[in-house]
Amino acid sequence: MKTTISILIILQAFVIVAVGIIGVSEVKNEQAEVRSIWGKMMREMAAEGYLSTAVEDHYSEYLQRNGYVQTIPYFQASHSNPNDRVLRPQHGVVATDKNVLHLTIEVEPKPFIKLVKFLRDGQPNFTFTGTRISEYLPPDGGLP
Repeated sequence: MKTTISILIILQAFVIVAVGIIGVSEVKNEQAEVRSIWGKMMREMAAEGYLSTAVEDHYSEYLQRNGYVQTIPYFQASHSNPNDRVLRPQHGVVATDKNVLHLTIEVEPKPFIKLVKFLRDGQPNFTFTGTRISEYLPPDGGLP
């Protein structure tokens, strides 16, 4: 009887450790996927000087297709209107401090991953935020 209980306890500990390792691995995979999307969007945003609605829609649909369904918006961008496009500084024409873009992405992971991430980090969602200098130059080289 004692042997059976010992085997069950060892088996239970093994299952808990295995589920933990798999869970952490899946958290890292999903986190890398979200970070990759954030990086791609930052590059697109820097090239255009704002966050295009087409780019935002494309990545929102991509996230939804991959099971990241949420009620809050995925992206918060500093410039989401082409009329407020941020320009690359041009030798005294555009001030250097006026050409910074901000982008935040917040994605709710799948339920199991959310639980593991909460237990690991104390925060259930994947959140990446950062700034980047605009690379946009108007086609004519001047101000729009």
